Amino acid sequence: AAALVLVGLLFRLSLDRRAREVGLLLATGYSTGQVRRLLLAEGLALAVIGSLLGLALGVAYNRLLLSVLLDFWPDREVANVLRPHATPLSFALGFGLTLVMALGALWFSLRGLVRVAPPALLRGETQLPQTPEAKPSKWAKRVVFGATPLGLVLVAAGKFISNPDAQAGSFFSGGGLLLAAGLAGLWWWMRSTRHATVNGRGAPALAR
Repeated sequence: AAALVLVGLLFRLSLDRRAREVGLLLATGYSTGQVRRLLLAEGLALAVIGSLLGLALGVAYNRLLLSVLLDFWPDREVANVLRPHATPLSFALGFGLTLVMALGALWFSLRGLVRVAPPALLRGETQLPQTPEAKPSKWAKRVVFGATPLGLVLVAAGKFISNPDAQAGSFFSGGGLLLAAGLAGLWWWMRSTRHATVNGRGAPALAR
């Protein structure tokens, strides 16, 4: 999951850095649909090549990592447990999920990027200007007020669970919910209009 999120972020970052290119295409007469299809096709080609290389390099890296780990492991019997494991299903999942994540990141990024005016894109801007009356999404509030109490309950419930696997699941589930609530709360706070512009200079402005 972490690797897939990283793939999506890399594709999003790559697209944001090409905002001027998107603005130039739109300014010279390309429709938003043409620009979207062009960049999605390019992203699909890159994702296919990268995924195929990743499958081969991933197996080699896995074998190298395990060999180094077993060399330093004090108990030699662990070699009977830690062995390279790869199946056609794992290859198919890695390849398919990488393509889906890459195309999903491109699609959602393009959907917002093509709404920005071409002159703003040519200046390197990738976000629509915020209006004073713009309000944060209601979903952030729902995540904060829904995930926080549930996360606290799950973390506290771990002390009363005897099964170690269930206890670990309760702890990590609660921690994940609290992390989501914290990120949503921070996003909600930063999206408020009173934080949209920072005036002044020096350390106070940097702190704000």
